[in-house]
Amino acid sequence: MAKRSSLKHLSRDTVSFSDHLDGFSASIKGSDLEAVIISVSLIENALERTIRDRFRELSQPEVDDLFSGTGALSSLSAKIHIGYAIGILGKKAKHDLLAMKDIRNAFAHSAKAISFDTPEVAQKCAGVHHIKEVGSEYEGDLRDKFLAAARVFCFLLNVYEPTRIEVEGLGDLSDDTPRSASESSSPTNSDGDSKRGS
Repeated sequence: MAKRSSLKHLSRDTVSFSDHLDGFSASIKGSDLEAVIISVSLIENALERTIRDRFRELSQPEVDDLFSGTGALSSLSAKIHIGYAIGILGKKAKHDLLAMKDIRNAFAHSAKAISFDTPEVAQKCAGVHHIKEVGSEYEGDLRDKFLAAARVFCFLLNVYEPTRIEVEGLGDLSDDTPRSASESSSPTNSDGDSKRGS
C-alpha cells in the first residue's frame, strides 16, 4: 500500500488524548490566534474520530474519500452536521461547535489582527452555551473561557459513549430530552415495529 503524503494528512492524523492535552498546553501559551486555531483543530480531530467509530470498518482510501480534499465530510461544518444527524451531538452542542467554527474561521482568514477583545468575536462567544456554562466556573477572561469550553468538548468526545453530548448545566452534559408525544406514539405493527417508513 502506498504511503500517505505526510504533509497532506498532517491535519487529519488521529491523536491521543494526551496529545490533546499537549495541544491545549501550547494553546494556553500562544497568542489568541494560536489558541483558537489549535483548540478548534483538536475538537475537529476528536469529532472525526468519534464519527469514524460509528461507521462500518473502512479502508484508508475510503476514509480519505470521505474526509480529505473535497470529500463529503472534509469540512468541520460537515462533521458537526453529521455528528448531530447520527446522534453524537445534541442541538446546543451543534450550535456551539458551529459558532466556534465561525470564530476559528474569522481568526484564520481575517486580513487584520483580531483577538477576543474584538467586539465581533466577543459577541459571537456570548452566544456559545458551553462558554457561558463551563466558563462560569472560571474567573479568567474570555480567552480562558473559550479554551475551557473547547477542553470540555475534547474530553466528552474522547470518552464518548452512545449518548448525545448536550449542555444541561455543568453537572449533566448528556441529552436526556424526552421524545415528543408524536415520536412516542408512532403506530406499530403486530411485531412491535414502527410502521413509519416501512
